[in-house]
Amino acid sequence: MNKITSKIGIMQGRVLPDSTKKLQIFPKKWKEELPAIKKIGFDYIELLDDKEGRFRRLLKEYDVVEKANESGLKCETICGFSLCDYSLFRDEGLFFEKLEELVSAFKGKNIVILVPFFFENKINDRKELSLILEKLSKYDNSLDGKNLYLSLEIDLPAEIIKDEFQKFPFKNTGICYDLGNNLEHGYNLYDDIILLKDYINHIHIKDKEGGKNIRIREDSEQLRGAFRAIKEISFKGPMILETCIAPDPQEEAEKNLKTVEKYINKTN
Repeated sequence: MNKITSKIGIMQGRVLPDSTKKLQIFPKKWKEELPAIKKIGFDYIELLDDKEGRFRRLLKEYDVVEKANESGLKCETICGFSLCDYSLFRDEGLFFEKLEELVSAFKGKNIVILVPFFFENKINDRKELSLILEKLSKYDNSLDGKNLYLSLEIDLPAEIIKDEFQKFPFKNTGICYDLGNNLEHGYNLYDDIILLKDYINHIHIKDKEGGKNIRIREDSEQLRGAFRAIKEISFKGPMILETCIAPDPQEEAEKNLKTVEKYINKTN
């Protein structure tokens, strides 16, 4: 019988954030945050490539993946959030330059680099998705043998994503499925995950309401369905909490972790 593995992690900056008012900020206390994340009970951490460039500057001084490993955490994913500032439509050269910086920094480390298509880099419809995938399919070939993978977070219905994705012979590129974003769009999480099972290589766990991240609800039919689907497709990768911070970030992270573990335990 399929079983959900306990590869649960959290996004960098959600336990010891610089501010409780804003998400997606690389934490100044990143070294202290690593053991704090481990102490709460997480197994994994997702590194954050922030828009301010703190993370990229840090890479020149530290092997951040190794620092995470030393704290007892595993790191298999990086959120390339800064890539949202570079449009693959309007400036293809600059986009790939910024992506290649990450690829070069983590070559050979068995890392999935999340590429979010939001803000300046947003994909609006099927036609744009097709054009984007065509450009990325050529880049995908360059990843072969580097032990690196891309995971695209795309804000479109699962049916369109699957239709367009299956037209390209990707080897190292898949889909990041974000529970909270798709939940707020009104999509059926169970159906989506089953439909995209051949393409999902990363999962973000969060809950949303009114456009904002909220504490993960304990009795959500949609989330129950999502974890049931995750079990059925035998997903083996890390699942990363991209949850809210709240006034007490460590307490919030612990509560969200316990809620996710309850969903998993009921499913298993």
